[in-house]
Amino acid sequence: MLTKIYKKGVLKVKKIISLILVATFSILPINTASADDSYTIMREPVYNMADSFFSNVTKVSKDSLWGICDTNGYLLTGYNWEAMGEITDELIPAKSGGLWGYISPEGRVKITYQFAKCENFAGDLARVLTQDNTYAYIDRSGEILFLSPFEYSFKPSEGMICGIKEGLYGYSDTEGNILIQPQFDMGFDFHEGLPSVKFG
Repeated sequence: MLTKIYKKGVLKVKKIISLILVATFSILPINTASADDSYTIMREPVYNMADSFFSNVTKVSKDSLWGICDTNGYLLTGYNWEAMGEITDELIPAKSGGLWGYISPEGRVKITYQFAKCENFAGDLARVLTQDNTYAYIDRSGEILFLSPFEYSFKPSEGMICGIKEGLYGYSDTEGNILIQPQFDMGFDFHEGLPSVKFG
């Protein structure tokens, strides 16, 4: 009996507290200003997509095509590319006419459109996929330095490249020589001289 009375009392107190809170918040003035009210709109939204800035430029998209704009939001190039990689370097992966190459932040072609796919440079090497579906590595002039000895390979890490051959992971150097034969169920990049691998 005492337990029932106690529970009813607790419920009544909770209801009273709830009513007091509702009443209090309903008469308090609501401050709609936010901490970010100090920002200034530099350019009205005109792009379908945009990315982070690198060296005062970013990639922007409109009507499924890509261009490059500056920090004021003004287009530096036309919408000339079907796709564009991340801007993390002075050489930007870009696709035109169904093939990939590299352009400068001003939109000038630096490495001709000739690859089925290409990626950002890691140091002086970039991984590309040739038109015959072979992974290769190029230098900053666009010259193919070596073909990957693997069926699929990854970006260089600490002078080593992880790759897959016949379902197993191994490692080559940055000249295309296999140094660790494919033998692992999974392999990862080198960090501080060692990679993580899975086997067994």
